[in-house]
Amino acid sequence: MPALQLINIYNELLALPNKSPDNIITFYQSHLLILSNVTSLDTEDEITAFMAINDWYTKALTYKKQFNNALVIINKVLPMIDSSIEKINYSLFNSQLYQAIVFSKAMSCNQLKDYSSAYPILKKLVDADPENDMYKVWLRASDHGRQRTILNILEFAFGAMILVGLFKSYIPFVLVKKWISIVGFIGFVACIIYEYDLKRHFRTAKI
Repeated sequence: MPALQLINIYNELLALPNKSPDNIITFYQSHLLILSNVTSLDTEDEITAFMAINDWYTKALTYKKQFNNALVIINKVLPMIDSSIEKINYSLFNSQLYQAIVFSKAMSCNQLKDYSSAYPILKKLVDADPENDMYKVWLRASDHGRQRTILNILEFAFGAMILVGLFKSYIPFVLVKKWISIVGFIGFVACIIYEYDLKRHFRTAKI
């Protein structure tokens, strides 16, 4: 794509009188044929314009709770941005635009309960900008979600052990049945206690 064409789209976006999420989405989609066919970014101006356009668009999508759609766009444009940055030896991770796109990815993953993907992204953002309270809040929420997911699996497993231990017909040895029930009960109670502590810590934790 000619650099001028991309810059013109960016300038059109800046000139929009009403940058509501709906208007941003409509604007982006009206230029979708051009923007979806961008294959390379050769200058800092092109990279900046491309990042800004996609930043506005993905923010609009997340505002409308279209998290899957936001991830489709981000997962498509980020590799191209990264390779273009590498090509011209231009470090942009600490730039607000780049971080904004990466944060939109982490936030979308988090909202879709894909905590294993969201957490390392947020951790990297916090490391890059340790004074950013928003990053820290989302990192804490993502970590809480990760631990809560593990707890749900353990609670289900220990609960299943308790139930299995109650049916003699499936387990011929009484001692084995008792041990399964005991381990399941202890594990389930431990999960409940840890879950309570996790919730209490999450509510009272400070940024």
